Amino acid sequence: MNNISKNVLEKIKKDHIKPIPHWQFALLHVVVWLGLVASIVLGSFSVGIVLSEIFGTDWDHVSRIGRDGIPGIVFVLPYIWFVTLGITLFLSSILAKHIKKSYKFGPLIIMGGSVLVSMILGSILYATHASENFEQALRQNFAPYKSMQEARDGMWMAPENGMIIGLIISIDNDTMLIISDITGQAWEVDIEAAKKPRKFEPIIGNGIMAIGEVIEENLFKADEIRMRNPNKIPGMPKMIPTHAPGLKPILPIVSQE
Repeated sequence: MNNISKNVLEKIKKDHIKPIPHWQFALLHVVVWLGLVASIVLGSFSVGIVLSEIFGTDWDHVSRIGRDGIPGIVFVLPYIWFVTLGITLFLSSILAKHIKKSYKFGPLIIMGGSVLVSMILGSILYATHASENFEQALRQNFAPYKSMQEARDGMWMAPENGMIIGLIISIDNDTMLIISDITGQAWEVDIEAAKKPRKFEPIIGNGIMAIGEVIEENLFKADEIRMRNPNKIPGMPKMIPTHAPGLKPILPIVSQE
């Protein structure tokens, strides 16, 4: 018996080291793999939501929501999902080291593979709108997340900078809409000369963002109209008024479902 073997045996006897039962080893192996799969799934949704936020942001008008010298981009980046993505990558790196034969392939290769899978799955989730539906479910069922996202979405309401956002609550004619903003304030929006999305058809209950200028109190002249997801307009629809000073009665929202 060589010295190494002898030292190992003495160490085992001295520390009363016992072999791990096979069932415990198998359970640990399963837990590690489940953890890795969970991190990939969460990472995939994080990638999908980040893509939704990036491609769904009106970068042309981000500068309008800047405050106190702080660039608008600071307010619109999805920090919470960047952090979530970072956490999943960190967990993947830890779990990769405990996978059987990780010494053969290398933890970095395993982690890189999990990142690649997350990116591919995340892109699919984004393309199928599954990640957006997941984010909406979080808004509806997790109050702290809803509050954070509403504060972020509310930054787009900046009439002093020529931008308002809200729900269509009445349609006077082809040139005038009435919308309710995130505070419950009603606005008459002149859209006659506004640039509109292709096949634009105003419908009560739809969300819009109007870019232009305030002409007078409660009157906004739009140079451009963009559609908005009503679920991402803070305070809607609970703050929709049934009337507004100086305006004729506003029609109630009719469900489009």
